[in-house]
Amino acid sequence: MTSCILFYAGCQSTKTATPQKEGFILSAITKKHFPKLHNRAIHKQEVLIFGKKCLNDATTLQEANLCNKHVRDMDNEFDIDDFDKWDKEEKQRTITVIDKNMAFINCIVESRNISEATDCREPWQSVTGL
Repeated sequence: MTSCILFYAGCQSTKTATPQKEGFILSAITKKHFPKLHNRAIHKQEVLIFGKKCLNDATTLQEANLCNKHVRDMDNEFDIDDFDKWDKEEKQRTITVIDKNMAFINCIVESRNISEATDCREPWQSVTGL
């Protein structure tokens, strides 16, 4: 079996991989990529906190959609559409989705290395209509 272990720009065959090499690879990835991942997660966390508070306070469709606009302005990776309606049920559904995504992001923020971050589980539902 010739699967590969990520090693910067190349691959290392699992036939020649050793626990020492795998530890080195994980350590190198953690040092190089984890700080970027961690900083992005902190930013996403801040955006989700803002979005949740804004939507909790929104009482009209216009206010809820303005929250979405602010979230998109804060982070264009949040691919969210405006709401067609804004009522108690829609608000509760949306806050539930945000909370599930917050749990995932919080897990990454609390991680100390890439190995711990990979143990974080994405929510079963994506953020839609934040």
